[in-house]
Amino acid sequence: MFKSPTLGIIKESKQLKWLPVRQFNVYQIITAFILPSAIATGLFHVVLPGMVSAGMVAVVAWPLAAGGGLLIFVLFALWALRKESREIKVSLAERMLLKKLSTRQWIIYSGILLAGMVLTMATYPIIDPFMKMTGLTVPSYFPFWLNPGIDPYAVDPELLTPGFSLKGAYWMIPLIGLILLLNILAEEFYFRAWLLPKMSQYGNWGWVMNGAFFAFYHIFQAWLMPVILVNSLIMAFVVYQSRSIWPALIIHLTLNFFAAGLSIVLLVMGV
Repeated sequence: MFKSPTLGIIKESKQLKWLPVRQFNVYQIITAFILPSAIATGLFHVVLPGMVSAGMVAVVAWPLAAGGGLLIFVLFALWALRKESREIKVSLAERMLLKKLSTRQWIIYSGILLAGMVLTMATYPIIDPFMKMTGLTVPSYFPFWLNPGIDPYAVDPELLTPGFSLKGAYWMIPLIGLILLLNILAEEFYFRAWLLPKMSQYGNWGWVMNGAFFAFYHIFQAWLMPVILVNSLIMAFVVYQSRSIWPALIIHLTLNFFAAGLSIVLLVMGV
């Protein structure tokens, strides 16, 4: 009888136990998601517009505003993970869910994530009617790569960043690269490596809740919610099944590079 390798991997992963970490109740879980969301909302809808009003262009102001908050999330996650690794007497790498996967596991989970990428891209046409239905608009103080209505490869570069020329601004590449890296580390270490195991008492509902709450953490860019929700659920599912953040970390890096990093690099190089 033919045995599906995918089902075999998933069945095998369900037999694995999460690390014996302290579990969070619903109120603690909600608080753990609301606090970073409130910080991010304040940075992007209070600090950022203030910086732009003071004369700084959005493509420079956004990474500067984001950097401080993301660094705080990363440092807190690393501190909390290290503290908990000592409490339950496991290595820091194990508590960070940096578990090594077999080649077979990599193939299966990468396949799920790639299918998830296709599904995520398929939700982009929903954004425009979603914005019209909800009345949401992209603030003018947000950079162009967070505006789904702008194709950076089809618009005059001068219109993308009025008053500032990206061409030749090579210092923007490491700046954006650093912020994208901090974003990935903050989201993977805090929301998935630290929080997801603390929700394991809810079984499958744990990863569903993690994915849904992670999506709504992004309320500061609510116009992208349909896309973020689909992607968040898929990422949470893979981490839950694999007990490792490696596949999600790699795909997150890939998504961020193509969603924002690549366009910045090409515009800076004048391609």
